[in-house]
Amino acid sequence: MRITIAPRKCFLSFAVVTAWCVVFAACSNKSGAESDEGAGKQADAVTEVTVTRVERADISSSLSVSGTVAALPNQDVRVSSLVPGRIARMMVAEGDRVRGGQILAKIDDRPLQDQARQAEAAVEQARANVENARLNRDRNENLYPRGIAARKDLEDARTQASVTEAALRQAEAALALARLQLGRAEVRAPLGGVVVKRLVSVGEQVDGTAAQPLFEVPMSVKSNSLEMFQRSTCRRFE
Repeated sequence: MRITIAPRKCFLSFAVVTAWCVVFAACSNKSGAESDEGAGKQADAVTEVTVTRVERADISSSLSVSGTVAALPNQDVRVSSLVPGRIARMMVAEGDRVRGGQILAKIDDRPLQDQARQAEAAVEQARANVENARLNRDRNENLYPRGIAARKDLEDARTQASVTEAALRQAEAALALARLQLGRAEVRAPLGGVVVKRLVSVGEQVDGTAAQPLFEVPMSVKSNSLEMFQRSTCRRFE
């Protein structure tokens, strides 16, 4: 007995294929609808953009470090007072840049002013003595030829005039020294640089020798070194 089932099998296969096509079409429509909805939301979103004008400028970089400032070997000066006394004023602080000849500190100069006035008085007295001795010498020179004055009196008058003139020169030198010491009451920088150390304060007593320095001032950094440092830390971008 022979049984034929091929037509049923073909019909079942056709039904399965048709079902798959329907499911695929439904999924495709759903995905398309979701894509259209997402595109609409993206279109509604507004993107903010900030615009800045491009300009040419210098960009500088700085480096901050901590440490102790010190002078290079054999390139610093310890500034001392040339006269003893009490410090009346301090004109600079550590880190200040100073010029050569600038006043750094002042010593109490009242004793030095008194010495200068004494020296001035000594000069005036010496000048008066010279004037008197010259008058006495001139008088004896006029009397000696007429036999009124002895030769010894003339020689003594001449000697006294020379002595008083020498005393005047000595008094004038003492006055110059007193004025020099008075000017030294102002402690000045011997060269330009930066004060890296201040070793005394106002009111302290100094002995006026190199053994008791007041400041430490190194020599200034050369300008070309500063320019090289500036070029290494500042670059120009175009």
